[in-house]
Amino acid sequence: MKPRIPLVFPLHCANLYGTERMAINILRGVQEQFDGVLLSPQGPVVAEARKQGLDVRPFQNTWQLVVQLRRLLQNHRELAFMATGVVHSLILIALNTIYRRKVAHFHRVPGGTDEKLSYGRKKYLVPFDVTFITNSVYTRSRLAAHGVSQERVVVIENFLDASYFSRAQQRAPFTSRGALNIAVVSRIDPIKRIDVLLDALDNHPQLNALNIRIYGQGELFPLMKDRAQRSNPNVEFVGFSSDIQGELAKADLLVHLCPEEPFGLVIIEAMAARVPVLVADQGGAADLVEDGISGFRFRANDPDDLAQKLKDLMLAPAERLQAITDQATQSLDQRFSARRRLADYRQQLSNGLRRSA
Repeated sequence: MKPRIPLVFPLHCANLYGTERMAINILRGVQEQFDGVLLSPQGPVVAEARKQGLDVRPFQNTWQLVVQLRRLLQNHRELAFMATGVVHSLILIALNTIYRRKVAHFHRVPGGTDEKLSYGRKKYLVPFDVTFITNSVYTRSRLAAHGVSQERVVVIENFLDASYFSRAQQRAPFTSRGALNIAVVSRIDPIKRIDVLLDALDNHPQLNALNIRIYGQGELFPLMKDRAQRSNPNVEFVGFSSDIQGELAKADLLVHLCPEEPFGLVIIEAMAARVPVLVADQGGAADLVEDGISGFRFRANDPDDLAQKLKDLMLAPAERLQAITDQATQSLDQRFSARRRLADYRQQLSNGLRRSA
C-alpha cells in the first residue's frame, strides 16, 4: 500500500483562538487521506491537538522548527504544507531548494487587525509556487490591496467541526417577546469598537433595560470596564471565560461590533447555540449574515444605528427571533459545515499535489 502523504501545519501561536482551532479542524478532517502533523510552540493548542489524536511535534524556537521541517523533508519525497506565518513558509521554501521534494504549498491567511502583519507581508510569498487560502471575500480583498493576485487566492470559509455540535449547548426556543440578554465575545482592543456599544447606551437611556455581558480581555479592558461601572450599570465586563458555549446559550442575542473582522468564528458558534446575531455591516463578519434573514446588521461605527437596532430587537416578537434562528441553523449546514468546507480543502490539496508532481 502506498504510504499516505503528510500534511504539515506549523503554527506560530500556541493559544486556542480561531486560527489554531481551525488548524486542528483541518488536520482532523482530512486524516483519512493525509497524515496530519501539527508543529507548534508549547501551549493549549498542543494539549488539545493531542487530546484529539493528532501527531503534534512541539518546538521552542525557530531553529527547532527548522530541524523538524528538515527531518520531514528528509523522510518524505512528497508532502503537503500549510502555514499561516510568512517566516514558516519561507523556511520551507529555503529548505526545499536543498531537498527538492514535491511539495504542495499552501499559505492560509486568517486575517487580523494589523494590516501589515496580517496582509502586507504576504507579498513576500508571491514569487513562489504558493496557493493562498483565505476565510472570506474580505480577506481576499485585503490581500489584493497588497499585491497578491486574486487568481492566486482561494476562499474557503471557516467551519465548525462535526463534534462541536454534539457538545454545544443551545438556547431554548424563544417563547416571549424581545432580546434582552446580550452577549459580546471579543478582545477589548481599539479596533474591536466596544466603545460604539457604550456610546449607544450613553445616548439612548432606554437601552438600560438590557442585560449586557462582555467576554474577553485586551489592552482597553480596564478603561472600558471603569467607564461601564460609572455610566452603564447594566454592562458587566466578565473577562476571559473558559465556557463561551455555555455563556452563549444563556443569551438572547450576540452583538459583534468590529468593522474589520476577517471572519468572526464566534458568529457561527452563536448560530450553533441557536442565538441570533447582530453584526456590523462591514468586514468579513457582515458576509456571514443575511440581514433580516439569518441575522441582523447595523451601520458600522454608528452608535445611533446600533441603538435603533437594539431597540427594535427589544420589542421583537418571539416568532420573529425564532425564525431568524432557524434560518441561521440552515446557513450552518449549507455554508459552515465541516462536510462542505473539508471537501474544499481536500480538493485544493489534491490539486496542489498534482501540480507539484
